[in-house]
Amino acid sequence: MNKHDILLKIKNLSIYYYTSEGIIKAIRNVDLELRKGEVVCIVGESGSGKSTLGLAIVRALPVNAKIMSGSIIFEGKDILNLKEDELQTYIRKSISMVFQDPAASLNPLFTIGEHMKDVIKNTLDIIDEKEIYEICENILKRVGLPDPQRVFRSYPHELSGGMLQRACIAIALTSRPKLLIADEPTTMLDVTIQAQILKLLKELKREVGLSMLFITHNLGIASEIADRIVIMYAGKILEEGLVEEIFKNPLHPYTIKLLETIPRITKKMPRIKEIPGMLPDLRNPPHGCPFVERCEFAKPECSISMPKFIEITPTHKVACYNYYNGNA
Repeated sequence: MNKHDILLKIKNLSIYYYTSEGIIKAIRNVDLELRKGEVVCIVGESGSGKSTLGLAIVRALPVNAKIMSGSIIFEGKDILNLKEDELQTYIRKSISMVFQDPAASLNPLFTIGEHMKDVIKNTLDIIDEKEIYEICENILKRVGLPDPQRVFRSYPHELSGGMLQRACIAIALTSRPKLLIADEPTTMLDVTIQAQILKLLKELKREVGLSMLFITHNLGIASEIADRIVIMYAGKILEEGLVEEIFKNPLHPYTIKLLETIPRITKKMPRIKEIPGMLPDLRNPPHGCPFVERCEFAKPECSISMPKFIEITPTHKVACYNYYNGNA
């Protein structure tokens, strides 16, 4: 990976939540890189730390979250060291985020157009109303919304789920970001609309070179849009590789189990498999591999310390003791 192509580099990131029930160690020593024009999908169960990672990048963590260690380097600058007044000019002009529930991410008292105008005025420094309207109309057309004039004047509750998510993507694009973080953007949509949104995001990547960090619990969706997949579990990254590597040669036992849960059309239509067991309690996470209690291939050392990443190919890495010394 050419270092000049790297847009985002996360190093040794740890994030804890301080709650009345204890300290939740949501992310622990996470490393991640994303190249310009690349789509990286972070895949894992609920509670794996995926959304926390996305919120940390845009500096939108809740007040009870504390970054314990690490750095988030975006275009050469550490986001975590920026002062509040620098966020507007540096981050919010370059990074946008789309959330799972579009209605919850918008102010119901403002129209879609008002949301878009606010972003443009604060990130592009454009104040001419006619120019702003033309930009908004073009973006609404670009995301495939029919009758963009009506959508521009509409309040969030006046749009269907699919139209509202497209509108949120349009709002995210108004700042002309270099990086789009999409946090489960299709989860609340039916499968037909899901396919349309994924097609739209792929077109944006191809046509404008948009880099994306796509967060999902669904490996099937990841296969549709990702260049590279990162498998995350209980605050740790366990495996990463190109899409074809993850699907044709999954290495970590957790990745293998995740793939088994994907519904497949076969003659016998076998019952969909589940992963037995539960996520570990992140108030007291395991010292070793976080998947150890659910893993049928666990070794004694898996409970003692977290394995380091083993490079299987230049693009495929896994953190698993089963691959030390070349043993599969």
